[in-house]
Amino acid sequence: MIVTSGGYAGAQTITGLQNISFGTLGRSQQVAVLPGNARAAQFRITGLLFLKLRMAISITNLNRSDRTMTLTIRNSDCEYSLNNGSTWLPFTTGTLYQDLTLVSLLPSIYVRVGGTIATGATQQRGNYSGAITLTVTKLGL
Repeated sequence: MIVTSGGYAGAQTITGLQNISFGTLGRSQQVAVLPGNARAAQFRITGLLFLKLRMAISITNLNRSDRTMTLTIRNSDCEYSLNNGSTWLPFTTGTLYQDLTLVSLLPSIYVRVGGTIATGATQQRGNYSGAITLTVTKLGL
């Protein structure tokens, strides 16, 4: 699973820091990665100043030739920190997005994303690929 970034909200950079990892999966197995787990996807947004913005998560399922595994991410799987990871807050605004109003200069916002994946009874071993994308857009003035 790879992390990517997109969009612009006055942010100098949006960086994917770490891919989500579900480890080795067997058949008929469900694995959950909580956002606070070291295996969660991680992003950093830098260069923000006095903005209203929306951070939105989008996903693609994991694919390998003719096989697909569904990755499920809910708001409770997404968290952000405005103080370098000392305090984490869940996404609460809407489905896989969080609106923020920044009232001061922040060196960085950190975002981490967990999720759940389930394999089928006939799931084939191999390399599956997909993406979790964080997009940041400016809202209003």
